[in-house]
Amino acid sequence: MSAMPAWSGDGAALRSLSPDAVRWLWRMGRALQAELAWPAPLYTVLFILSQIALLLALLLPWNILATLSLGHSSVRLQMIFGELGSGTVVTILMTLVLVCFVLHLAAEAGAARLGRYAAAIIVERHDKLGFSNSLREQASTYYRRFLRFFAMLAYCLIAAVLIGLSYPALLVILIAYVVAGTLLVSFLPLAAEQGVGAELRGKGWWGLGFLLLVGWVIHDAWRGAMPQFWAVFMALLLSRQILIFLMLSATILAGLLRRKERIEALFLADAPLRPAARLEGGLPALLAPPLRDNWLRPLLADMGARGFILDEAATQWAERGKILYLVARSDDPGDRRALLLKLFYQSLAGMGRHERDLLQAAGTDWPAPELLSAREVEGHLALVFRWRADWSWLPASKDRDLTLALREKLLACEIPLDLADRYTRSHQRLPQSLARIDWSILSGLAVTAEQAAACAVLHGSWQTVLDWLARQPSQIVLPLLTARRMAEGTGDIPRICNWTHWQWEPVGADWPFRDRPERELQQCLEAAARQRPALAGFQVADGLLVALLAEFLRRNQAGDFSAMLGMVVQLEAALVRCRLVETCRPEGEACSRAGKICSMEV
Repeated sequence: MSAMPAWSGDGAALRSLSPDAVRWLWRMGRALQAELAWPAPLYTVLFILSQIALLLALLLPWNILATLSLGHSSVRLQMIFGELGSGTVVTILMTLVLVCFVLHLAAEAGAARLGRYAAAIIVERHDKLGFSNSLREQASTYYRRFLRFFAMLAYCLIAAVLIGLSYPALLVILIAYVVAGTLLVSFLPLAAEQGVGAELRGKGWWGLGFLLLVGWVIHDAWRGAMPQFWAVFMALLLSRQILIFLMLSATILAGLLRRKERIEALFLADAPLRPAARLEGGLPALLAPPLRDNWLRPLLADMGARGFILDEAATQWAERGKILYLVARSDDPGDRRALLLKLFYQSLAGMGRHERDLLQAAGTDWPAPELLSAREVEGHLALVFRWRADWSWLPASKDRDLTLALREKLLACEIPLDLADRYTRSHQRLPQSLARIDWSILSGLAVTAEQAAACAVLHGSWQTVLDWLARQPSQIVLPLLTARRMAEGTGDIPRICNWTHWQWEPVGADWPFRDRPERELQQCLEAAARQRPALAGFQVADGLLVALLAEFLRRNQAGDFSAMLGMVVQLEAALVRCRLVETCRPEGEACSRAGKICSMEV
């Protein structure tokens, strides 16, 4: 009878319903009521009105079908409408259905608007600094969930009283099932909060309860103790609503309890807004001795590294505590073998699989440790790499020669065609992103005649540029290369250990053209072409144009239009150099004709 929230609570709400949780719920309810006393009762009235209207809108059509099938009104309808013809009765009933449904929608819309309005009043009354629009929207959402939680409980209480008046025995069975079912669910293993398992458990809980109540009605009918039909029908209907609303209430309660600190900051005048915890609880728990031995020893044994021990000094954290690097070394000083374990927290499993898919295709000449295995550890993705005992972590490097060597190595890296195809089907690449630039807006912001002329040239030739860009060979791009976690050994080129967020973009997309001269790009291309024939004949000017286009896109994504306009003249010159346009600039002016610049001797 009511839409289920997007997040399902399963037994988590029941587990979390500790005395402390009950006290918190009571305290927050009193605090909200003290702030504004009228929204809760008014919301409850609107909610009950909405549910009654929806119930009638669903029940009345059955009377319409009965009237149409019989050819005349039922005895009960004749008692209400008298001797009216069946056609008139059907018209009246259909009108009532429409009125009830409109009333249901109006009550729901009014309740939602009431919740938003009341939440805004409370937030404004506290007048806290720095509350963004998203926080205000969160306050509205949480406040409406509080109101709906208490409105559902009030509806269930009224429905229980009505059931007790019409069918007391059924109410006893209902209460017994709610208590027993709650205890049973609270002892079941946790299901994923937003997974199919949690939703199925919720439906199973109220569905099983409803079947039990139907079974009890059949039992009473066999014993000759069943009340009148309409009393039983309404009692079963209200019991079904109670079970569903109790399940939804538990779901709402679980969500509120998971966000206690945020809710307190939004609605309590003296509660500050705390930042989210920076460390995920799952990965640090893996390092605690009892749990660590359970997963680490079998993993090392499977990798032929029985007896290896963790090098505590080499442990590294990344991505705000959601990625963990562990180094396992042999306790034998003469054994140079070692393993690198890289664990991704559950929420970053997609990032880990993205890195795994690339490194599974890596060649032996790639600047990366060899990926040996990928497996699951206590629900987290773990990548296992070959390591050496003499390798150590390298601090973020600004060594020009070192980073130039890495860029050369990355240019030489080639990925299989099927992986490139999967990437293209999964991610928007540079040509597709550049196609979204709005040149009409950018041209309108030009502040000089030279910028306006360059914008006109670029706008007219933009599709030609995009087609050219799509034909260029691609390379692996690692954003923020120098800040990535690397390891080095004696005489070895650094090994990049962080390949997350890798991209497959046209060659030159990550070239730092402002910091490095053209000859260094030429040097890298020539060296890479010896290992990768696809780069043979690739021109430095083409790579620099790609680098300019990538930087142009970054500025567009940042909304820095002034910086974009600062590049348009340089970008036009790069297009001319790559022979994508022919330009004429008598006295600094450019003219464009369908993407080609009219040719004139200057």
